[in-house]
Amino acid sequence: MDLKFEDLSYFVNCGIFRRDKKQIIKSISGEFKACELTAVMGPSGSGKTTLLNILSGFNTDEFSGPITVNREPRDLREFTKHSAYIMQEENLFPLLSVRESMSFAVKFKTGIKLTKKEQEAKVESTLRMLKLENTDTFIQSLSGGQRKRISIAIELLNDPQIIFLDECTTGLDSFAASQCLGLLKEIARTGRTVICTIHQPSARQFEMFDQLYVIAEGSCIFNGPVSCLVPFLKECEIPCPSSYNPADYVIEVASNDYGPHNNRLRKQIENGKINFEKNWIEMKNNNLNNNDSNNNLNNNNYICHQHWNPNSIDDSKYSSSFLRQLKLLLLRNFLFMYRDKTYMQLRLGMSIFLSLLIGGLYFQIGYDASNMISSFQFVMCSVYIQTYTAYFSMMVRFPLDYAIVKREHFNRHYSSMAYYLAFNLADSPLLIVCSLSSNILAYAMAGMPLEFYRVSLVAVIGVLTSFSAQIFGIFCGSMSNVVITVVIAIPIMIWHVTFCGGFVFQKDASPLLQWNYEIDFLKHAADGVATAVFGWDREKLPCSKMYCHFQRPADLLKNLQISQNVYKIFISVSIILGALHLVTYFNMKYRLKK
Repeated sequence: MDLKFEDLSYFVNCGIFRRDKKQIIKSISGEFKACELTAVMGPSGSGKTTLLNILSGFNTDEFSGPITVNREPRDLREFTKHSAYIMQEENLFPLLSVRESMSFAVKFKTGIKLTKKEQEAKVESTLRMLKLENTDTFIQSLSGGQRKRISIAIELLNDPQIIFLDECTTGLDSFAASQCLGLLKEIARTGRTVICTIHQPSARQFEMFDQLYVIAEGSCIFNGPVSCLVPFLKECEIPCPSSYNPADYVIEVASNDYGPHNNRLRKQIENGKINFEKNWIEMKNNNLNNNDSNNNLNNNNYICHQHWNPNSIDDSKYSSSFLRQLKLLLLRNFLFMYRDKTYMQLRLGMSIFLSLLIGGLYFQIGYDASNMISSFQFVMCSVYIQTYTAYFSMMVRFPLDYAIVKREHFNRHYSSMAYYLAFNLADSPLLIVCSLSSNILAYAMAGMPLEFYRVSLVAVIGVLTSFSAQIFGIFCGSMSNVVITVVIAIPIMIWHVTFCGGFVFQKDASPLLQWNYEIDFLKHAADGVATAVFGWDREKLPCSKMYCHFQRPADLLKNLQISQNVYKIFISVSIILGALHLVTYFNMKYRLKK
């Protein structure tokens, strides 16, 4: 698959109000061919990664200019089936082993097209090609070079025809970087198109590339074989010293270290429209035509085009069905939870600790009418426990996993809906255990009535509250990184606590703000627990003091205007929960899409 682009431009919004536009890519052209390892080079900020994002389809907005594949307009939906994008960071799950990572990836990428034995054979052959067959440890224990190779191996499992790599040697030592580039060159020789950005390769690494595309200030200043860079610079009267690494020298030229030559270089190469080949130099200087070279190039292209069979891939967007994706994601998430015992123990331990703290603070107050206000405060605190433990434990999970999910989703491992459902379902068992253990323990310690129907309602309300807090946490986490998530999460939690009826009762609030109580799940949860504790014709309580105003628990509910309609409470919480799921899912999907 040959990838070609013409007059490609890209703009970004900038300024305080993002009304001004800055041009990052400036009408560049070029063609990357099959069977070739191509390097995209340039100074920092020149637009290398931006170009890769556009060509791979990772960025679909704010650019102009046609992009063609084998001389046909690029159909992005079809193109992404045959391509893979390996980003700069090795975004891998640290608690999976090498073979487990490969096993999950091959199941996502091949679905039922391959039998179990064929999948295992595919994994082994890919690991052998990348010299990882003797490595089977956790990802977190691998070196930088090994993690880079496993990232490449995962994306090779479905035989992509075009492979994009961003800064493929960053963080690697010279040996590991040379080894990585050697493997990429072998992959290119199998008929694939391999395009990677690279900062400043060594002279040995530089010679491994077949083609070079140099960007400076958003424009192309060289496009052609690596061996033609020095003749090109000489012809442009910027000769490379014999003692210099040409890769270092062209970056210095692009950075204007030797004067403002970029505009002249851009015109000489026509902003990438010309591929500066040896035979082109000979034709210009000697009017010779190297027919053998052209014939060999055409033969190679023919071989590459034969390697790609558009009918060999299913029309569906993903190789695995939705149910298979969900099953694999659930299995993987349960495996993470089993191995990350510290997280499980801390979460369960914190829930029990808070319940013991609240239960000890309100110990055995539920049998005395003089403690009715304190009993109501206990109701609010028990609801807070369910919220805090679920809310703050989940709001950091998605930002930490986002980089991996972004890579896997873009490379068509699974759909966003499958991931979202699996992410929520996998956490549900632990969420329910934490909710039930903490809620019932605090309830019993506080001396509240232990009738079965009351305890059951408190337990169910507690679980629903935890699920609502969970989805609010995921919503905050889906907004941005961990820092922004915390900034967003705290005001949202303050809003919940303010309008849950614990500090200012709904009947006493300003009429302009009373609607906030109706959309706060904590308010409905507190009403449900208060109904279980004080409602349902609970008997008159003994009073240890001279006078108890709320000796009949129902009087407290009436005074606070708390609804005792359990059906309304469940319907309200369910509607809020469903709306939150929709908002959170589409927000997550939007981020993944953008």
